[in-house]
Amino acid sequence: MKRENPKRYAILIILAVGCLGLLITRAEAGQAKPAQPKAAQAKASEMGFSLKFSGGMGFFLDGGGDLENLRLARIMYYQDLKQDPGYTKAWTNWKKLSQAPDYEVDLLFHINKNFAIGVGSGYLSVSSKGDYGYNWVGEGISWFGPYTIEDNISYRREYKITATPIKLSLYVFFPSGAFNVYAYVGGGYYYGKLTHTFGWDDTYLVSTYSLFDEKDEITEKDDVSEEAKKNAFGFHGGLGLEVKLMSHAALGVEVFGRYVDFGGWRGSFKETFTQRERKWDQSAGWYYDETTQEDLSESGPLWYYEEYSSELNKYYGQMFVWQTKPDGPDYQNVREAKINLNAWGVAVSLRIFFNF
Repeated sequence: MKRENPKRYAILIILAVGCLGLLITRAEAGQAKPAQPKAAQAKASEMGFSLKFSGGMGFFLDGGGDLENLRLARIMYYQDLKQDPGYTKAWTNWKKLSQAPDYEVDLLFHINKNFAIGVGSGYLSVSSKGDYGYNWVGEGISWFGPYTIEDNISYRREYKITATPIKLSLYVFFPSGAFNVYAYVGGGYYYGKLTHTFGWDDTYLVSTYSLFDEKDEITEKDDVSEEAKKNAFGFHGGLGLEVKLMSHAALGVEVFGRYVDFGGWRGSFKETFTQRERKWDQSAGWYYDETTQEDLSESGPLWYYEEYSSELNKYYGQMFVWQTKPDGPDYQNVREAKINLNAWGVAVSLRIFFNF
């Protein structure tokens, strides 16, 4: 999971400490003032604003949409590959996107003791990381003698998604003594960013046994990086319970839900492919060694599609940035990718009150 930026924690702590310091100063100053009438105190408590800090854990409903579809497609591919003769090993290590931390700050403007309008923001960061690959061994006999082929390939893949929302909420409060039950609902505009790193290493070795034993080794390395952005509207809501710690602060716990679906990502694709070929024979040793490198870059939409495997005679899901829509007999069900951050979660909150 992606490590959170410590600067964000520092900002929240500074704000909290500053607000608490202001409260203490106000409280000390208030001790020297004469007592106000009860009616005036009640009216003051119904109006004002409060600052709410919350943090918790969100649990994703479907693993992120096409991100989960891609993960399942890779697992299916390597499960099918295991059934093919020659594959001594085929594996996938890629867990479903299930949870991620959630942090928010809201400024609430209280209309009266039961209603408030909230304006806020937050920070969402999720990460999905996996690796997979196979080992394959084959052998046979040709006109120049017996031979063996070994192919060992490993893939690595990681997606990171961040989103910063600007939110507007309607809060409803049901105060009862030291306790306060509340509910809220609203919408937000989410600024989303996706980064993807993908790469593989392949070693292909052909060994022949004749008058002179020979080896032909090809090693390949591929590194891909993608970055895409998309903004989207979303909806949220929650239900919570607060208990007053003092006259100007309350500690709470809440259950929340979030719906935001990012479709129509636009981004860039960069690839560096390196190939090294070496040749060896029994008399000369390693007598040939050459390395080549190719670079590719393009930009366009993030596509989700199914790509044909001639070896398994099936289509399997894939997701990459392409400049143009993937087309041809090797592709089907091509569309722009959709990745969502739909989740429900649990959070704790600290609310600080400021009356007019």
